[in-house]
Amino acid sequence: MKLSACLALPFLLLPMLAGPLAAQDDVAKPQQLIDRAIKAIGGTKALNKTRNTILEDEGTYYGMGNGVPYTGRYVTEYGSPGRHRMEIQDAFLSVTAKNQAWISVMGMTIDLDGDALEVAKKGMLVTYATSLIPLQKPNKKFKLSKAEPESVEGEECVGIKIDHEGMPTVTMHFSKKTGLMKKVKHLMKAQELGFKEVTDETIFHEYKKFDGVLHPSKMTIFRDGKKFVESNPKNVTFPKQLDESEFKRPE
Repeated sequence: MKLSACLALPFLLLPMLAGPLAAQDDVAKPQQLIDRAIKAIGGTKALNKTRNTILEDEGTYYGMGNGVPYTGRYVTEYGSPGRHRMEIQDAFLSVTAKNQAWISVMGMTIDLDGDALEVAKKGMLVTYATSLIPLQKPNKKFKLSKAEPESVEGEECVGIKIDHEGMPTVTMHFSKKTGLMKKVKHLMKAQELGFKEVTDETIFHEYKKFDGVLHPSKMTIFRDGKKFVESNPKNVTFPKQLDESEFKRPE
């Protein structure tokens, strides 16, 4: 083989190699961002403590227009399927457990079906994905890919996308500076809008340590760019076991 041909060979192979290398990079870099985010909140041990989480918050709800203050309590058992209890003081109590969900208002309990049940089940998957618990190791169920970088509140962020059967694509952005999750975005059907599809975005403004885990302490949810909820978690605990009564349906 002539010298000129030998010199040219690596350059001829580059386009052929670029595809496989780029594909590997698309998988590797998102996992690196997840690993860094886990380290930022306290590491794998801290993350696994959060499998059972009880969160109490105070905030403002804007879903009906004017802001209405509220006090909430949320009990979550992360898993696939997981369980979630949401209680808004003097308003309602709702529970999603596996393939069922119900809501209790003014002493009346109603089983959810149709769009309402679909929203609850997909919401559980989104919550599980964004907990980072199922993303600790690459797996076939939760597929990661790169997302375009963004500036969130003036902070440079890098992003990933998560895909899973039965779940809308979730885009997460992490701070380049701290590694912490800064924004989560996905499509959902908004019940307050007659189950119209909207873009749901959560911005995490501040973090605080709760029982050794760095957890959001101030966040805002937007629906189609409009402020929906401002939340200020006041207390977050991670019990080893959850009381079954938390998820029991009223008689």
